[in-house]
Amino acid sequence: MDTYLNQTSRIVTNHIISIAEDSICGLFGHSGDLAAMPPKSATIGPRDIANARDHIEMQYKKTVDGGTSWQSMISRLMFFGPITMSVPASILRMYEGTCFIDERVAKDIKRVPDYPDDFYKF
Repeated sequence: MDTYLNQTSRIVTNHIISIAEDSICGLFGHSGDLAAMPPKSATIGPRDIANARDHIEMQYKKTVDGGTSWQSMISRLMFFGPITMSVPASILRMYEGTCFIDERVAKDIKRVPDYPDDFYKF
């Protein structure tokens, strides 16, 4: 974790799943055109976040079809799960700041009948 927290801003190669998701739901529209997606991104390193003058986080629910959104689960992991590199936004809990949360994020996550109840516990 110490090594992770000392990383600075840099250019990273995007994972193919991120590229596919962004081609459908990202800032580039809903075209699904993978070739139109940038293969790299600029990322802010944890060290830069730690040294920021202020921390502001906004969690809102955005869905393509009006259904349950993956942001609800990630937001809950960010706020209530362990502080971990697996959920990079969770490190914001280590620092003082302000957070705005859309009330729709707190609503129950739509359950898939095939999964047991304990699958949804955090």
